[in-house]
Amino acid sequence: MNRKESNFKSENLVVHWLAFKVKKTEPFDRERLIQYLSLLGFNSYETYGQEDNSTKEPLLVKLENKFEVMFVNGDYYWKSNLIAFPGRSAIYFYSFVKKKAIRWEFLSPAILSRVDLHYSRKNQEKDDASVSEFFETSHRKLQQTNRNAILEKNSKGMILKIGHRKSQHYVRIYENKNALRFEYEIKGKFGGEYHSLLVSNELQEFEQKLSAHFFSHFGKLLFLGYSYTDWLVFKLRPIRNRKQNPLPKGHGLKVEYLQTQDFKKESDRKSFFIFLQFIVFAETLDYEKYYLKTTPYRIVSFQVRDFLKYTGESTHSYQLSRMRKLLTDLQLNSVIRFFSESYYRSLVTIPEVVLYRGKYNAWTVDVQVAEELFYYPHPYNLPPFFNRKLTKYEFEVQFHVIQTFNAQAICKKFFVKEFIEFQFQLSNQDKTKVKEHFLKSIEVLEKEGLVDSHYQIIIDGKLYDTKELTTRNISEGFVVFEKMDF
Repeated sequence: MNRKESNFKSENLVVHWLAFKVKKTEPFDRERLIQYLSLLGFNSYETYGQEDNSTKEPLLVKLENKFEVMFVNGDYYWKSNLIAFPGRSAIYFYSFVKKKAIRWEFLSPAILSRVDLHYSRKNQEKDDASVSEFFETSHRKLQQTNRNAILEKNSKGMILKIGHRKSQHYVRIYENKNALRFEYEIKGKFGGEYHSLLVSNELQEFEQKLSAHFFSHFGKLLFLGYSYTDWLVFKLRPIRNRKQNPLPKGHGLKVEYLQTQDFKKESDRKSFFIFLQFIVFAETLDYEKYYLKTTPYRIVSFQVRDFLKYTGESTHSYQLSRMRKLLTDLQLNSVIRFFSESYYRSLVTIPEVVLYRGKYNAWTVDVQVAEELFYYPHPYNLPPFFNRKLTKYEFEVQFHVIQTFNAQAICKKFFVKEFIEFQFQLSNQDKTKVKEHFLKSIEVLEKEGLVDSHYQIIIDGKLYDTKELTTRNISEGFVVFEKMDF
């Protein structure tokens, strides 16, 4: 599914609790609501207070009804009473909401006061740490930021509680069979902001906004370096990029996740790099727009010499001939196989390339380009790596940086020694130049706000923190961390 159409189902979020509040001073026909909910399959109970051990008294119970709704009476200090759908009953109630089958007039004047969502991530054999290490590290880092965090263990496993239970934002992370469950309670005035979207059946916006808030809130709380938060990093990148200032045309590139196992051939690497250069260059051009069925396309025209100048290449006849072939190869659509997003890979990105002698007998190209290449919500923004001529070593290093940076993990590992030994047979002086190219690329990423100024170096396969990367300390390799600001 296109990520622009995000909803609870596409984001694997589950509604785990729904509650509505009604002021004690407002007229409210509780009996009518109880009868209505009974027809939908809910047994009604009355409780005093929201504690788990609160006794509940039946109001209307039928054997055929499998779900429950709680009418919670507040004490003297409460200004409102609650109508709560817990656990699986919330899921069932929301299924009626999705069908637009709830008669909201029966709940009036109650308004939404609490929504609980959770995301479950299955544990994997390739996880980079134990579950207990993830919990303990997360707890320690939360305490360092003065967050109210409590780590406990019960018969089902470990549980990390973040925030006060009665606050508007309360988080629990706990073991659930062979998975970790990330649960977020949104209460109070914040939940009420979504009430109008809910009762007016504007559910796409309701779910999209709540999903974005769910991921952003966890992103602000958790350390994202562990594999247990890989799902969160994947969800956060598009949100981060929507909130960042858009890239100026021709300045950089928005790009999709790459298939890391590919690009073994030098010709593949060069073809893909030309593709990236072309997309950045094409965004600066005037264009006509047309539709192929329901897919929008741009038609851009330019002289081959202009594209060569943009990429820093000479305009000699050899380069012109080489570039003509590369531009014609764009139509083969072969480079799209290197992306991992299935929707993106399915696009007919460049259906036609026409090369001809144009004004002043100059080689001219007309290219049809899918509009999605410019506006798809890509997870990555890349800095201006594409508008200058590169030496062989610079090209290979820069390509490797792009490929490594575009992997899903927030931790970007560069195995410099392995890279040099695989790619080249170099003198010590040239090895130093290659390492300098790595450092320059990282400087660009840091200048553009894409990586943190927190580094690690690799020595004998182990990681060590360092304040600075130099040609001396990155000989085996180094690690940088993607910056995730929201």
